[in-house]
Amino acid sequence: MESGFSVCYSDHEDAKQAFHQICEQVGEAAPKLLVFFSDTAHFAYYTEELHKKYPDAEMIGSTAYDMLSSKGHSGAALSVLAVSEGIECTGGIIMDAPRYPGKHTGVIRECVKRLTSTENCCCFEITTAYGYCEEIVQDTFRGVLEEMNIPVFGGTAGNAGETARSYVSYNGRVYAEACAFMFIRNECGRIRLFSENLFRPTEQFFSVTDVNCEERTVYEFDGKPAARVIAKALGVSTKELPQLLPSHPLGRLVNGNIYVTGHNEVLPSGALTYYSRIYNHTMMVLLTPGDPFTAQLDTFKRIHDEVKQFRFVLVINCFLRSCMLEQQGVYNEYIEKLQGGLGQYIGFSGNGEQMNFEHLNQTMLVAVFE
Repeated sequence: MESGFSVCYSDHEDAKQAFHQICEQVGEAAPKLLVFFSDTAHFAYYTEELHKKYPDAEMIGSTAYDMLSSKGHSGAALSVLAVSEGIECTGGIIMDAPRYPGKHTGVIRECVKRLTSTENCCCFEITTAYGYCEEIVQDTFRGVLEEMNIPVFGGTAGNAGETARSYVSYNGRVYAEACAFMFIRNECGRIRLFSENLFRPTEQFFSVTDVNCEERTVYEFDGKPAARVIAKALGVSTKELPQLLPSHPLGRLVNGNIYVTGHNEVLPSGALTYYSRIYNHTMMVLLTPGDPFTAQLDTFKRIHDEVKQFRFVLVINCFLRSCMLEQQGVYNEYIEKLQGGLGQYIGFSGNGEQMNFEHLNQTMLVAVFE
């Protein structure tokens, strides 16, 4: 285990062999922290075996669309970050996340109390998908952590599309409809958070005038049917709209920031559904794809200008970005270039991203540990 951590990866088709290969890569060190991602089919097995092998480690994991690491990536793999020194960590579970996450603020507060300091600390969290709950989970974290200046960074668990189920785990147990979180304090330096947006704003702006926030459904922009408005902006019919929506998300304009909001479905009524909540009277801008490698080089420059020495890196990517880059035929090249820019990293492609108490889509987040 070099520098007190190991990035471990196996895409062996046999789960037992994959687990054995991971253990070999961890070596003889005793990890304090294990972060792992796997496919849905083998997630329960990996959760149980990792906990049995490393019972003293704090463990957090999730299912994903694609497992990412500086050693490779695959939709059927196990990627693990094992850290044995230089950090302090403690975590927990927010149960019943789609309905009452606010009841569990005490769990978050108790975890903070177990830390010797909150300096150079972040809260890494993973929330299960399909419950439309990311925003209320982030509000729960905000209510506790904003006043403490502890940033939140994480994502929504994913899968390969075979079922509308996703899972997270904490310390050897698998959970549905929950949020697993881990406070990680870097004893070796700072933790810096970055985001990457592959899209550029157009000149097409809209105001939301009729919306169901909880259902993530927009009925009207500027007093007109939502699908008709977006179709007109793109110069197509509403029947052609579904083909263009994945590559033309909307951007929520909040305090000078653009938060990417992915389109989901065109409803027969002419309404549009989204992967994030949109609130009434929010200003939106139509986005268009930029060059992914130009955006990637800009991300690397921003990171290296601010962080001179890396230990390890956590990456949260959106499966919609992965799908778009796959359709463009550049996904493998894009992922391979991450190693050159980020060094030793693990991560996953999932169903959403969260940073600074905001839920995002079609964005890549990067947490750099000095």
